[in-house]
Amino acid sequence: EAWIDRKVRNGIHLTLGRVPNALGLQGGLPPEDRLTISHGVLDWIDEGSSWALRAGGRWLEDAITLDLNTRLGGAADLRGDFFGGQGFSGRLALHPFAPLLFGGPTAIDSAENNFSVFISGRLDHEADGHFQIESPGESMLYRSQNLQMDSARWVRAGWRWPIFDWLHLENEWSRTGFFGVENAGTSSDFPGEIDGWQLGIRFLLSSDESLTTRTGPDLPPGPFDDLSPFDHNDLEVLVRYEKADLGDQLAQQGLMTAGTDAGGVQVLRVGVSSRSTSWFRWLLEGTSTVTERQISAFDGDDATSIRLLFEIGG
Repeated sequence: EAWIDRKVRNGIHLTLGRVPNALGLQGGLPPEDRLTISHGVLDWIDEGSSWALRAGGRWLEDAITLDLNTRLGGAADLRGDFFGGQGFSGRLALHPFAPLLFGGPTAIDSAENNFSVFISGRLDHEADGHFQIESPGESMLYRSQNLQMDSARWVRAGWRWPIFDWLHLENEWSRTGFFGVENAGTSSDFPGEIDGWQLGIRFLLSSDESLTTRTGPDLPPGPFDDLSPFDHNDLEVLVRYEKADLGDQLAQQGLMTAGTDAGGVQVLRVGVSSRSTSWFRWLLEGTSTVTERQISAFDGDDATSIRLLFEIGG
């Protein structure tokens, strides 16, 4: 991805280039600030990148964050394979109890001050390509044939609740539908073909520091030489359960690639990270993936993946 950004006025940025989709809680976070190595199931459903013209910004001390994108084409998924079309996407995030929004003076310095909610959506016209989802171990779970459709639509919503300074809960939902899908001279609609949700908990092990809120930053990010607020000497832990219902309507129409219709998938993910020095960070991730039906990529219905990542540089 690459883009050119210009700050206009009143906190608004205009961005032009190949811009990442930013639909979820972590949408827009660069890889070096994430607590996962592999992509989540919900991220596979709606994330990626495309050529776009974007307007967005943050206001009222980050109480409101808004992104609106005009998608110009070249849409690709997380694997870099093309899927999608031209259209629009947007994301609105609120801190409903922030002092400068609805919370008032009593909300200052309270735990509820950082509670956040968001809703996002995406609409692509004349979409085409292979819609696909990989497991954390990079085995293909779900892959359609080369689809041609009038439109593809995504919606995603969620919340984050900082219960304590060192403990956060996160929850997200996602729904995807395909409309006007062409097959053998006929056109069919598949609303809600893909549904998913995830519930995660993040915490610091034995630390006096506060757990930094991990949310997608406004583009562009801060100066490249700024210290990341997500770096801790202490161990930061993520435990997340992910579940998706991969609908069978496409399979019934004969529009799936053989051996990849998982029907449903569940992932239990654990990530542990720490930056021991200013120039060295490590991240350990373990995942367990279970599908409702056997798929050829697993040679069964379950798989386990363990990964270790080292980041060198300040």
